Amino acid sequence: MVKGTFGYLDPDYFQTGRLTRKSDVYAFGVVLFEVLCGKRAVDKSIDEEQWGLARWAQDSIKEGRLKRIVDPSIRGRISAKCLKEFAQLADRCLHSQPKQRPTMAEVVVGLQSILTLQDRIDKSSHPRSITIFGRKMPMFLSPSNGENYGMEAKLESYTNLIFSLSALQLTISRRLIKFGKMKMSPCTR
Repeated sequence: MVKGTFGYLDPDYFQTGRLTRKSDVYAFGVVLFEVLCGKRAVDKSIDEEQWGLARWAQDSIKEGRLKRIVDPSIRGRISAKCLKEFAQLADRCLHSQPKQRPTMAEVVVGLQSILTLQDRIDKSSHPRSITIFGRKMPMFLSPSNGENYGMEAKLESYTNLIFSLSALQLTISRRLIKFGKMKMSPCTR
């Protein structure tokens, strides 16, 4: 008997009785939507008829409401293009046909691509100053290559990535503790 957490379990499992690598991709797609929306996989505040984040997020995106479902804590910090690509990647992970879902390697490449794009956007629109202890300080750039500016932007990107990954790890750890022993598919052991 397989045990899983409602909201993360691949709907294909109910038809086939098998968990696969693509089942893990489905579960990770739900986690991506948790990060994007700032909501749990099962959330009673979403809608009285459907408490599942995955379906709600997919329906909202299809109806053109992506900007409204984004967690307010990240809204405005991420470009519209990156948000759209992130949501599309999460949506692909939840595809109803498992064979149409990306592999985890493709998901990682997709996330790296989105991060790289956001870095480029941040660099092009980033002011030539930095706020330290509430004060704007000028960035002193080398006229030849702008090396200081690039290092500061990279540091900020890595800090944001580390913060996001830490929050994701904390969320996953809390869920594992909350739901006790959870059997994973043989592919993830």
